[in-house]
Order: sequence, then C-alpha cells, then structure tokens
Amino acid sequence: MTQQSVSILHINDRLTDNINFDITVTEVLGGGMGAVGIGIDKRSNNAKRVVKTLKTSEMQHDADDIARFQREALLWTSLWPHLNIVRCYGLVTMRSLPFIVLQYMPHGSLQDWLDKYHRENTRLTFEGALDIARQIIAGLVALHDPAGHIRIPDATGQSQPARSIIHRDLKPDNILFDGKNWAITDFGLATEQVIGDKETIRHDVAPTSSAGNGMYTQDARKGMMGTAPYTPPEQWISNRVTPKADIYAFGIMLSEIFAGRYPLLDELSLQQAYLLQRWQVGEEAAQQWMFSQYEQAHATAIPRPLQEDNAMTLPAALEEIYQACLSKQAENRPDASDIQKRLGEIEGKQGNDRRREPTAQEQAIRWADTGQVLAELKRYPDALACYDRALALDPKHVNIWSNRGSLLDAMQRYADALDSYDRALALDPNLALAWHNRGNTLSRLQRYADALDSYDRALALDPKHVNIWSNRGSLLDAMQR
Repeated sequence: MTQQSVSILHINDRLTDNINFDITVTEVLGGGMGAVGIGIDKRSNNAKRVVKTLKTSEMQHDADDIARFQREALLWTSLWPHLNIVRCYGLVTMRSLPFIVLQYMPHGSLQDWLDKYHRENTRLTFEGALDIARQIIAGLVALHDPAGHIRIPDATGQSQPARSIIHRDLKPDNILFDGKNWAITDFGLATEQVIGDKETIRHDVAPTSSAGNGMYTQDARKGMMGTAPYTPPEQWISNRVTPKADIYAFGIMLSEIFAGRYPLLDELSLQQAYLLQRWQVGEEAAQQWMFSQYEQAHATAIPRPLQEDNAMTLPAALEEIYQACLSKQAENRPDASDIQKRLGEIEGKQGNDRRREPTAQEQAIRWADTGQVLAELKRYPDALACYDRALALDPKHVNIWSNRGSLLDAMQRYADALDSYDRALALDPNLALAWHNRGNTLSRLQRYADALDSYDRALALDPKHVNIWSNRGSLLDAMQR
C-alpha cells in the first residue's frame, strides 16, 4: 500500500510549548520522510527555524515510527555544537504530533549544488571540492568521537556508556549549506555504538514498505535502512553496522564532489533501464530490481578512479583515501580522524576538526536542550538531571531555572517548582513566562490570590499573551469572580 502524505503543516500554524518555542510557520516544504516547514520563533528574537514531523498518515499513527522520531530528536540534541552538524534545538508538540526544531540553512543541500553544476556543465574547483570534503569529514569526526556529545545521565545520576553516533544515511541531500559552512543533517536513521562493542546498539525496526527519498531509500526485502547508492555492502546484510558505514558513504560522495559522477555504475543507463522495467513489470518490481543492481555494485564493482576522464588534476594521496573509503571490508576503511588528517595534509594545513571546547554557557544550553526533549518525552527524572547539570555549569541562566520550574510542576513537586521560578525571577524580574508559570503552579495549590498576582505581573510585561489571559480567566472562575 502506498503511503499518503497528510497536510499536517500549514502556513500560520503556531508551534509552542509555552516555554522554549513560539514558532509561526511561514513556509511549508517537502522532505524525504518528514513534513518540513520554515517558521519564525518569537522566543529566539524572531530567528528563522526549520520544523519537521512525520510525513505520512501511517507514520503519524504508528507507535514505532513516533518513537523512532523522538529518539532522533534526543540523539540530535545530545550533540555538542559543531559548525558541520545542523543544530537541533528541541522537540515541540502540535496536534499530538512531535516536531523537531532545527537550525535554518538557507542555501540548499550539496545535492542541489551538484545538480546545478551538472545543469550548467561546470565543476567545482579543486580547492572548493577539498573544502567541502574536509567540512563533511569534520562533522563525521564529531559524530564518531564519544567526546562529541552528551552522555545523558539516568535518574540515579549515572551517565550512559561512551558511544559513537553512526549516521547511516550520509548523502549529498543530507549535507546543507548556510553560505559558509556545510553541515550534516537528518538523523532519522542514526544509531549508536558503545565504545568497545563490535556492533551497534540497534534502536529501530525497518518499515514494511519502501518510503523516503524516491526509489532509493530502504529495501523492504531485507529491512535494509539507508539510501541504496550510498549503502555499504555490510549494511545490506545487517543494520548492525559500525562508523565505517559512514566512511563508505563519504567515499561515494568524494567521487561526486571531485569527479562529478557516481563511481560504481552508470546511473543514467540505470535510470533508463528502471523506467523501462517500471513500464513492463510495475513500480514495486522495478524498484526491487533497482535495489538489486545497487546491492551487486556495492558488493563487486571496482570504483572508477577519480582521475579517469577528469580534467581536474588530483593528487595521488586523494585517490588513496577515496579507494580506502570504498573498501568492501569495513575493517579496511580508515577512521574519520585519519581521513581528516590526510585531507589536511593534501591542503597543506593541519587536519583541524573545526571543533573547539564549548564554553560553560554553551554546554549548559546543550544540557538544557536535551532536558527539554526528555521532558517532552515525559522522562521527567532524566530531564531534571539534565537541567541540574546545566545549572551547575551556568547557575545564572534565567530560562533554565524557569524551565526547571515547569518540569517540577509537571512532576507535581510544586514547592520545588516555585523555588525554581523564584530563582529565575530574582535574576530577571521582567521574565513574563516565569510569572505566568508561577501563577499556574500557585493555582494548582489553590493559592488563588498569589496566582492572580503572578498572572497580573505577567500581563503587565506581556499584555498580548493569549494563554496568560485565558489562564487568568480560569483562575477568576475558580475564585467565583
């Protein structure tokens, strides 16, 4: 059965959790397996944000798909800030559906740029191509290195084991450009590998039908998850892969970036054969035939050398990196950090991973972002542990104190919630949101006069806030006024 898109996102939709986000949708886009929109976030000085949710009706009502989507948000927010990874700000719910809130990257994907060069019969310069390759591998270094992300504590305060993040769907469509930096996006298929284990922790179950970006994503025959032209041989056999799966996909992209072509087969001829197959045997059979062609190519085809039929003069060291990335045996592929070093040597620069140690304030915000997602998932003790980590790093961060108060209110720890609001207001007495949420907690304690005072203080600061007026009305009703 073909999955149908549901028009779940509309212009002027408002996504808000009344704490972190107040986003008005201004543009609705497509997106592989998600409905995607662009909006303006009032809580972030009207900055542009991208929001995405599950795209099809089946996904929107499937508990496994929703859980996978929520895991994507949690994994994504756990990453330390990096120039070459699109930032995830958190999770917000609208119409009972989760939406991931993301950094806005206005200049399209690497695939858009490669298509543009193809249409115009032009090519990247060597320097431009090398810069893109170095930025992508810098992002992979951050993903694969356990130091690149938060180890979320549990309710006892114990952190998760050190782990690598494996993207599993690296491709030009998932590399976005902001005008200066190329950044990895879309962690919908990402998984984890505990350091010391030989296989990944498997967090997902493949859908029962093909979905995603055209004819290429997911092979229903085997439950393979990924995009067929970029999927290494071992991933066709099992989804229990290692970071070396991302290295293989990076090798495929090196050919597209430096040689302007797919390295393992003639994709134009394959597309033409696919269209003929679809006319003869139907779309589903033609799609499975297409998958089998890619699977065979990954297993047996020898990659075309980068220099073959290439007007660009390329160093031998680049060819060595490229061929090593596309080794059929995962253990023979280099690590991301090794590739980074070798690409830096080609450019005559030290292999800098473009990372710096995040400041205490930046770390605090990342812990708080992760706490926000955990709170949205109703993992309240874990969320509280994250907020406490954040405040240990930045004890004067007003919004984190306010968010902690809202979490404690949800946990029915009302006295602790009021203490958090009071700490926030001691730092910034003009924070309308904290006065509003303080009023909500006081109302639940039936301290109606104090609650009314908090609502009035909030409205004096933000007289156009609809929810405050509504909650004030409900309070007055409870007071029989």
